[in-house]
Amino acid sequence: MNQTAVEFLADKLYDYLVPFNGKELHEIFQQALAMEQEQMNRASISSQGIRVVVERCSIIDNGIETFLPRKMIYLANFLKENSGKFVSREYILENLWHNVCVDERTIDVHIRRLREVFPNIPIKTQKGVGYGWITDN
Repeated sequence: MNQTAVEFLADKLYDYLVPFNGKELHEIFQQALAMEQEQMNRASISSQGIRVVVERCSIIDNGIETFLPRKMIYLANFLKENSGKFVSREYILENLWHNVCVDERTIDVHIRRLREVFPNIPIKTQKGVGYGWITDN
């Protein structure tokens, strides 16, 4: 059975009703960290290019994980979910900033920052239409 590091750690901790001594607890955490690192390595190898990880508020670009503000992650993920097509600024605002009064330039700033941090991110601009996650494949 393939377990995540968190599941492994939870199983270890809940299996025992008596408190751990410091050395046992340290060993369990080391095992959990090793499992997490192994899983991250496998994920990095299996996914080339850019991967958006909403749960961790991060983007993995060729194996390097970068943590970003939540709205930037949501924007990148939204564009990736609508991969292959351009979406208008209005549509993005409706879906990501609903019931919040923000200027359309907010999207432009977020896109610019994503491009600064990830030069290879496949976010394209189509003038007069909007933005899209457009891969060259």
